[in-house]
Amino acid sequence: MRALFHSLVAVLVVAGSADAGAAESGDPPSGRESLCDRVACRGPVTVRLAAGDGTVLEGELPRRPYVLDGVVNVLAGESVSVEASDTGDRFLDLHYVEAVADLDRTLTLSLEQVVSVAGNEMIFSFENPLSRPVKFRLAANQPGTSEFVYQSTCPVAPGGWAFERWPQPIAQLVVFDLQILDGQGSVSASCD
Repeated sequence: MRALFHSLVAVLVVAGSADAGAAESGDPPSGRESLCDRVACRGPVTVRLAAGDGTVLEGELPRRPYVLDGVVNVLAGESVSVEASDTGDRFLDLHYVEAVADLDRTLTLSLEQVVSVAGNEMIFSFENPLSRPVKFRLAANQPGTSEFVYQSTCPVAPGGWAFERWPQPIAQLVVFDLQILDGQGSVSASCD
């Protein structure tokens, strides 16, 4: 499981950084450019977040895909819409959509920072319009680091929402291992 986690996170990290040197050296585009010809990519993006001490954390993230090989990348301040297709096994086939065309199949994932006098917090929301529960795994990246830290999650009920909150700034999330659960039973029994 841990090896799978690191492999999936590496998919987006490598995809997001493969051309960093090529762009500066004038070499022809490599993996990321051809990858972004095949899948929707964003960026490069500047992420700005308020720290608890009142300073602003700022970081540049290179061009990278929204969705790649079943892994969804969500940046701070962003809402990502992903159409999900049932593949016949438990895992969902996912692809990014800029405009929602099918409300019954489109998962919406958002990461926002709420800044207040009571304290700052990051809020991740996951909307599941499907008729069955969706389970997923989640890893968070704080500004200024390259490390992704696994976060526990619970499945999202059919037609429901899930929310995760953190007091520390989160620059980006990777959401992976999205799968549909059988039946309408208790989704909280599958938390990890």
